[in-house]
Amino acid sequence: MTATLETLAAVFRIAKVFMFADDRYSEEEAQPLYEFLSSFEGIDEAAVDQISTVADELELTRAVELIAGMDDEGKQEMANLFARIIVSDEDIADVERALYWKVRDLCGLPGPKADGSDKQAA
Repeated sequence: MTATLETLAAVFRIAKVFMFADDRYSEEEAQPLYEFLSSFEGIDEAAVDQISTVADELELTRAVELIAGMDDEGKQEMANLFARIIVSDEDIADVERALYWKVRDLCGLPGPKADGSDKQAA
């Protein structure tokens, strides 16, 4: 996945919606996002702060456009990331489930893959 500041901000923006969807933010829900961001070279705490600032200013519709415009590999990464966020606290609220399906539809995301394999998760 090609990562620009705006693209990473879009991921952060959508991920943040998932993290607060059930009105119960937890560190467990944030962990997959920070693991994703730290997988890019040069992303440190200062860079995450900058990404967060840009994400806060990014319109949700623009974030959706950026994710929808990703290549297939990037879309699969997003499907996996967003799925990990909603299951990370082991309590999937109905609103999180509905939001996940809506984001998948709007962004054209495939289903998440179990353990990063080529097999779709059930």
